[in-house]
Amino acid sequence: YDPHYWLDPRNAKIIASSIADEYKSIDPDDAEYYEAQLKIFCDSVDELYINLKNKLSAVNEAPFVTLHDGWNYLAESFDLNIVGSFQPTSAESPTPKYLEDLQNIVNQHGVTVIFSEPQLSTESLKSFALDNNLSIGTLDPLGGSNGIHNYQNLIRYNVEAIQATLIET
Repeated sequence: YDPHYWLDPRNAKIIASSIADEYKSIDPDDAEYYEAQLKIFCDSVDELYINLKNKLSAVNEAPFVTLHDGWNYLAESFDLNIVGSFQPTSAESPTPKYLEDLQNIVNQHGVTVIFSEPQLSTESLKSFALDNNLSIGTLDPLGGSNGIHNYQNLIRYNVEAIQATLIET
């Protein structure tokens, strides 16, 4: 189960439309303003999505592992190749058997990168990365730091982090 549906830009437009509809119902006098803002947002997300999707075409097949199973929407929207997650479910520590299975996946797919997140502890992930000769990158599903103060910057940051980390390895 992955509740991070906002990480797919196509879903972000649906979310924004629902928010605009709610604002229009609360403040009908300014409905035109909300529609105009929605159009600006959707147009900018469409343009960003096309540009970033093109950027990622060089790394679409590169396998990688994420800290937890919260990146499926992003991966699907940008045709990325996530082959596993370090945590079986969010905030659940992996068992030795789970780590053995993940190590087999890493070896089978030739994974060179694992991504952490700034909001979650990564101490045990570091040992796994070291043991498996994996580079560690950082993805941010929430933003609010590192200059990530709007939706477009959040998606841009994550796509550029994926691209840069996968190309470096």
